[in-house]
Amino acid sequence: MRPSTFFLRLHKQTTDKSYVEFSLEHTWSQLVRRIAVLAAAGSAMTSLWFDVPVSIAALRGACAYFGCLLIGRVAALAMSETARRASVELPPQTEAAPVLPFVPEEAPGGDQ
Repeated sequence: MRPSTFFLRLHKQTTDKSYVEFSLEHTWSQLVRRIAVLAAAGSAMTSLWFDVPVSIAALRGACAYFGCLLIGRVAALAMSETARRASVELPPQTEAAPVLPFVPEEAPGGDQ
């Protein structure tokens, strides 16, 4: 890619409103991915710290990575389902009859 093309694309991305919009799904997936990498590296390095063989440490890191991705996907599914249920249109409300104050009726045959 030529430098002039790169700067034209960069200018278009900074001025185009579609690139500036906030997307919860995109932000959530990026956060989950970073947390998964951090968990994988942390678990693998901790395993190596305690003199575990490299293959076992790599396996633990991979399990931590895919486990975090799985938990993040399930959470994203739960959030999208909750948002979908919240956005379902409610039936239109009809105007309620005015509430009148309660006036007790006299019992029949009370005062004779």
